[in-house]
Amino acid sequence: MTRQDAASVCKAILRGAAAVPAFALVYWWSPVAAGIAAALLLALLADGIARPGSSLLYPTRTRGSRQQPYVALTFDDGPDPEVTPAVLDALARHGARATFFVIGRALHAHPALGRRIEAEHHELGNHSLNHSRWQNFFCESRQRKEIEGGAGAIAELAQRAEPPLYRPPIGLKSPPFARAARALQLSVIAWSLHSHDSRTSDPQRIARRVLARIRPGDIVLMHDGHDLSGRHRPACAQALPQILQGLREKGLQCVTVSELLRLRGAENRSAWAQALWNGLKAHFGLKMLAGWLIAGGFFAAYFLLLRFPLFPVTLMPVTALDQWIAFWPGALWLYVSLWLYVALAPGLLTDRRELLNYYLGMLALSVAGMAVFLLWPSASPRADVDWHSYPPFGPVIAADDAGNALPSLHAAFAVYSAIWLDRLLRRADAPGWPRLVSAAWALGILYSTLATRQHVAVDIYAGSALGWLAAVLHACWLQTLRPVGAGMDPSPVTARAVPRTDAELLHANRSFYDLLWRDAQLVAPQRFNTWPLVCALVATSQRRLEVAPGLRPRLPIMGTHFIDISAPALARLSRGGGLGVTGQIGALPLPDGAFDLVCALDIIEHVDDDEGALSELARVSTPGAALLLSVPLHPAQWTAFDDFVGHRRRYEPQSLQRKLDRHGFTVDRSAIYGMQPKSSQLLDLGLWFLVHRRARAMWWYNRVLMPLGLHFQKELEWKPGLIDDLEVAEIILLCRRSSPA
Repeated sequence: MTRQDAASVCKAILRGAAAVPAFALVYWWSPVAAGIAAALLLALLADGIARPGSSLLYPTRTRGSRQQPYVALTFDDGPDPEVTPAVLDALARHGARATFFVIGRALHAHPALGRRIEAEHHELGNHSLNHSRWQNFFCESRQRKEIEGGAGAIAELAQRAEPPLYRPPIGLKSPPFARAARALQLSVIAWSLHSHDSRTSDPQRIARRVLARIRPGDIVLMHDGHDLSGRHRPACAQALPQILQGLREKGLQCVTVSELLRLRGAENRSAWAQALWNGLKAHFGLKMLAGWLIAGGFFAAYFLLLRFPLFPVTLMPVTALDQWIAFWPGALWLYVSLWLYVALAPGLLTDRRELLNYYLGMLALSVAGMAVFLLWPSASPRADVDWHSYPPFGPVIAADDAGNALPSLHAAFAVYSAIWLDRLLRRADAPGWPRLVSAAWALGILYSTLATRQHVAVDIYAGSALGWLAAVLHACWLQTLRPVGAGMDPSPVTARAVPRTDAELLHANRSFYDLLWRDAQLVAPQRFNTWPLVCALVATSQRRLEVAPGLRPRLPIMGTHFIDISAPALARLSRGGGLGVTGQIGALPLPDGAFDLVCALDIIEHVDDDEGALSELARVSTPGAALLLSVPLHPAQWTAFDDFVGHRRRYEPQSLQRKLDRHGFTVDRSAIYGMQPKSSQLLDLGLWFLVHRRARAMWWYNRVLMPLGLHFQKELEWKPGLIDDLEVAEIILLCRRSSPA
């Protein structure tokens, strides 16, 4: 390390030390407080150096938006001729893209692999020229040489103008690196999920870890190479197919890191602040009224228990921590700030149901604490303080008198609110500093209960544990109320205000149908009103295909090919003798002209490229093949249910006719179709139950509504050609394949 580098580190430490007096002003001056402050600041500096995701020394991106169904797989230390080809093969089979942070010398040694990475539309990132494990101790000039050497190797092969993303070796940073990065204007990328493929050679453990922990927006660290010559990491390639299949089942699409960060968008860097502001404005009057009512009810019950204990009052013991923390009257403002702090979390919520659930959690916490006060009244020892010398404490002492001590609900509410605030800030994609401020505020409130002699340490321990337990149990309870399709906005969707991409539509469809078919029962095709027609068609059609059947197939299960995006549905159909394959209608994994009966009900309205879907149906059909197709009609009849299940459009009959003609399908006949109720109120009610009470809704759907619907379904009344009636919301068509136009 050079003299300049040592000076840089010293400056960082001195800047931190300058904050010690500020810390002391808040927590009062003492050698212990100063030591704590200095230790915290040194720990912060160490965190900035050693934690890959820290932005203390240089801005570092670790993930994308949590609101989009995308993740980025990244592969370090390659390219490796023994591992990288298998990785690329697996990515190609699943249609996934990834980012390869390559070592410059490895890229020089295996340029063909680099060209293949580029040709298959993956991204090359810079992982330095030599990947020295001691690079973090290099001076600035040597850091620049390593960074520029790696970037040069990529530039020679990729011929691109913009500099590649950079990931430091082992993810470590230092002040010399930070200066080099600023001079080169690097975009530094770390990760939010480590696959541990560099720590274990068991591919099953690697796959299980990734699939158990991954969330939308994650950047996953994997290794297709090794920084030491002659060594390899094959477990990465062995685990990758299982990981990619699991991601598909979760509705997550793999993109490059640059694509993932662009999805977040530069304009969204301050979107978290706007989201919080929108939360503060939403239902402001309701929140104020609820806050006053809850606070009034809480204090009435609290003081009732305080004044009239049912059992003898237990005096709490004084511990060494109580004697160590000095009395500080200035901490009173921190103590009373709890009532502002606890209002922040509900103040940021926008959905009324989520707000109600939050208040129910606070109520449960209060009841639990007061149950302890009722069964085991307690009090803190009276402090040896002349309270008359501190007039601001008068109302606090007169009201509380150090009673109802354990557990300290002051501490419980602070911890409960801190956990919730952290969740809401993370959900809004807030940067680290608001979360740090929130945590410091909560710790300050806990400190103030001791520094103002309102509680002793035992009370604070118990209250903190109660607040933590309440927050955890409340979160687990909310998971049972979570909407279908994890990650969805809890507010109801009522219009197609924002167009959705193919990936978003696939995520919406797969999220909805995976959960639907996982809890549903298989309904045999003989029970549907399409069965009489199907029987007549099957008699002359031996090769059959049904696209997106779910657990409601219309063709005979035995011997029929089924294509679906839902793994639970395909597993059930395969057990019944069907030939199930995962796939999408826009890219059917089937040969040309293979089928003389094709069924595709309730599918083309779900895809962005319906022309491509019809083209694929035409491709796999033989001349003269029958096509069963159903579609919703008339955009004016759009409902919230269309959005919820991932519909892309409704069709005008004339435009549908033209589309079919272009792909060589002639409409033989059509009929009114579907069991959807006409009442919008019934639809809204059913949608609400499906979102907020999924298990109960699925029980009613499987055991009551579906059997009733099947029992009362009407016989299909077929009419020649295409029905064109404004009152008809959905139709089924029997088409014949002629020849492409």
